[in-house]
Amino acid sequence: MAERFELRTRHQFAGLIERRDRWVLMRDQPEARARFEQLTGPDWARQNCGLDAISEATLWQSETLDPSRASQLQCHIAAVQTLLRLADEKEFLSGDDLLELHRILLSGVHPRAGEFRQQDATPLALGHDPIEAELVAPVIDNALGWFQSESF
Repeated sequence: MAERFELRTRHQFAGLIERRDRWVLMRDQPEARARFEQLTGPDWARQNCGLDAISEATLWQSETLDPSRASQLQCHIAAVQTLLRLADEKEFLSGDDLLELHRILLSGVHPRAGEFRQQDATPLALGHDPIEAELVAPVIDNALGWFQSESF
């Protein structure tokens, strides 16, 4: 059973593993790094935040943004820059790293940004069974440990 699970996991994540391995080989090349930073810069953040009310991506800096949207954009850019820095500094992310990314991403948006939830969550849809609040941190640690395993 464990072997089947390992093979299924490798199959499901094969594309990610291949891209990760390719990035490891290319990340020190200035052209690759510049392209990656371009892909994860303001245009990505604008799209990820749903800031499509801005007509042209190339004009995002010259257009007047709603202050909350401008803040979201800056938080997304700061979070991806932090993620790039962490990727350079370490091989694997920790729970504290995820909380720091969460804090940066939701800074000024949510008062508990950068913390695991302390209360049980309400299901978002039929069949959704959120994990109990006190189990969130150990489950995150368990997942991060699994991501470091050879089978992943």
